[in-house]
Amino acid sequence: MTMFRRSLLALAVLGAHTMASALTAADFGKVYEGAGTAVDLNNASQVLVRDAATFTVVDTTSGARNTVGLSAELTQAGYTTLTANDLSNSGYVTGFVGNASGSTPFVWSAASGFRLIPTGFGGLFVNDSGVTVGASGTWSPATGATTTLSI
Repeated sequence: MTMFRRSLLALAVLGAHTMASALTAADFGKVYEGAGTAVDLNNASQVLVRDAATFTVVDTTSGARNTVGLSAELTQAGYTTLTANDLSNSGYVTGFVGNASGSTPFVWSAASGFRLIPTGFGGLFVNDSGVTVGASGTWSPATGATTTLSI
């Protein structure tokens, strides 16, 4: 997808969300200008921005930013990539860290930090309670349990 089409998609998503504060297309552009690609926004006026090695959750109301990259522990474990995919209304982020062997899903929040989760049970979507969805099912941070889904 070209950068122009991604920008149009981002603007369409922005228009589709009901936000507590009214953001304009210009405001949205300022959030991620030079910082990466905006991939999601939530109803709490937060935008998820990612680049090749980090992701940032930007609060467009206060201007606060949380930037997360590969920690020394993850780097020592051989992970070389970090891709954030989804941002919940309560600030949870899910995505994947990758290495030569493949990828492992993660969930992150400002309160709980970064956590690797079982392969297949996260990385794609996350809800407001931090429950993640992957190709095989769901994972809950409250219990650590996985639930297999079949469609």
